Amino acid sequence: EYLEITVADEGLGIVKDDLERIFIGFEAAGPVPPENGNLGMGLALARRFVELHGGRIWADSRPGTGSTFTFILPRDGTLPGESAVPRIMIASGDDGFLQMISHCLKEEGYDVTMAASGQEALQSGFTHPPDLFLIDLSLKEMDGGAVCLRFKSHAGTRNVPVILVVPAFTREEQLKSTRAGADGFIVKPPDLGEMLSKIKLLIDQKLDYESLKRGYEIAVSQARTDPLTGLANLREFWEVLDREIERSRRYQRLSSIAMIDIDFFKQFNDSYGHLQGDEVLKLSAGIFREQIRASDIVARYGGEEFIVVMPETGKEVALLVGEKLRRAFAEHPFTGSVAEPGVRLTISVGIATFPGDASSARELVDISDKALYRAKEGGRNRVVAWEAP
Repeated sequence: EYLEITVADEGLGIVKDDLERIFIGFEAAGPVPPENGNLGMGLALARRFVELHGGRIWADSRPGTGSTFTFILPRDGTLPGESAVPRIMIASGDDGFLQMISHCLKEEGYDVTMAASGQEALQSGFTHPPDLFLIDLSLKEMDGGAVCLRFKSHAGTRNVPVILVVPAFTREEQLKSTRAGADGFIVKPPDLGEMLSKIKLLIDQKLDYESLKRGYEIAVSQARTDPLTGLANLREFWEVLDREIERSRRYQRLSSIAMIDIDFFKQFNDSYGHLQGDEVLKLSAGIFREQIRASDIVARYGGEEFIVVMPETGKEVALLVGEKLRRAFAEHPFTGSVAEPGVRLTISVGIATFPGDASSARELVDISDKALYRAKEGGRNRVVAWEAP
């Protein structure tokens, strides 16, 4: 909710220093300026009340007119942390303009940074991109149009809206703003109401876009990720494997895969329950993720089966990788939270290599599964590479 209260002060206005004294006098248990009567005590209490409920309070005073005290209270719960406050950068060589606009924006609750030249604006804007740029067309060192063009050409600031401050409302100034890629412009000196409306609209659009983008990225990630283990799912695995096989075929390189199965996992589930079985699968994913090389990709193939894609890897190296995984798994202490002391968990691993063992991705997976079956037949807890009979 947004609440604005105008307090009359007999047209005298309250000077800036008195405003702060009004707010802090009662809180510090010191004297409140007598000329303000009970106003200071009431505002001090109001300030504490608003802040305790997650809101904010500002005061602005104009001699001869009166004082305006603005309260902002969240509709539900507390306001976001300070890092969530929209940030605006103002760039202008006009100190008076900078101070006036900065004060106005801060009163509206924005986090404001300032730059006095084009170079300073670029350096600060690229390092810490704000939520909106407000750039004076006439800047030192580099005019505002060139600064805007640089921001719109850079990946880190391309989607940050830019409002150019122009000296007059003419077609020429409109064309300059359009050519620079600006999202809007205001005439100097600005109509503050119009300026604030444009700023709010553009920042809301930017934040909505970022929210939609995050949602899309999360959806894409979930579509490619196994929800239990956090590893690549079967769909992602096939895309990766098809891509690597095609690359191997094009550049005449080797690629290997390792099919992994947790030994006697059904008996473990029967003994300790499926919840404990799920914990084992999560821990297994962590072990595999830690032990594979940076170039390898591990996926959950289904149930208690996992599969590792090893690009540009021949059979001898693949066997070494498989043995490293087997040893790490066998040595991991699965006791305690997921099993009783003395329970031993192991894996069997089947290795197949393209193009020696198979001519396609599907055939390679089938061959690695046959190698895994041989590992199980041979006593489990072992790594077996496919050899044609």
